[in-house]
Amino acid sequence: MILKNNSSPEIGISNASAPKGGKDMLAANNFQASGVWSGVEFAFASFLMDHGYYAEGERIVDAVYKRHLRAGMAWNHRECGWHYSRAMSSWATLLAATGFKPDWPAHTLTLTPSVPGDFRAPWVTSAGYGVVAREGGALSISCQSGEIAFQKLRVNIPAAKPQLSGHELKANISKEGRAILLEFAKPVTVAAGQTLELR
Repeated sequence: MILKNNSSPEIGISNASAPKGGKDMLAANNFQASGVWSGVEFAFASFLMDHGYYAEGERIVDAVYKRHLRAGMAWNHRECGWHYSRAMSSWATLLAATGFKPDWPAHTLTLTPSVPGDFRAPWVTSAGYGVVAREGGALSISCQSGEIAFQKLRVNIPAAKPQLSGHELKANISKEGRAILLEFAKPVTVAAGQTLELR
């Protein structure tokens, strides 16, 4: 419904629509209803990517980028003022595309990319950073600095045999809907210079 009623390739995703009440009703009751805020667009795009509509989400991100590039404001998405912070929700699209979602209280790392094909992308936490990648069906997470630790790993590849820097790790494997959950006997730490691969 949002894509049908609130979306325009030229304008973007408007905040609200009133297909039955018409534009006059929106103008009278809410002056921000017809606004287009890139931060909301990015949040909606990440929602689509997370729920099986990657191509639709990617089209929104591409449209936002091109719209601001044409206006000479690629790094300044003006909404309520210059350099408005809501556009920082663009980072949510990276998380949705790569499926990189740490849940530290649950000691769980989710790696369920929605982006099709092979890719390389950064991951960042308060404890470290590195690269998450998929190549030829194999999924990997490498650490460049610091570390990343977890005891449960959720992935969306059919065969999930984990190897840490070439050494096979044993895990209990179960299905969680479309994902596979690997539970390790003790926490796994991927430290700087190490790569965890799943094939």
